[in-house]
Amino acid sequence: MKKLQKLHENKFLITGEEKFSKEDSIKIIENDIPRTFSKDHFFTKNGAFTENLRQILEAFAMYRPDIGYVQGMSYIGGICLLNTSTVFAGFVLMLFSALNIRSEKHAQ
Repeated sequence: MKKLQKLHENKFLITGEEKFSKEDSIKIIENDIPRTFSKDHFFTKNGAFTENLRQILEAFAMYRPDIGYVQGMSYIGGICLLNTSTVFAGFVLMLFSALNIRSEKHAQ
């Protein structure tokens, strides 16, 4: 558990150089999913959309290893999933969200 806390604290938010392995991303995803909209119970341990959100976040981390998984992405993935009808559609929407955020950042 302490290792996961250290991973969250030492993310590459400041330097942009520290990268996490795919396994590290999956561990962080496992910790973050139950915290996502926890009052609504969509993504709790036995929530209706827990596995779907896990699939979206893991697919994103594997598809975009340059970004990987960053704490808080579960909220973006959760919103994408709740506004689409399938895991694939939620994943595609999350990809477009990441592209839009990234292009806005580079435009500044």
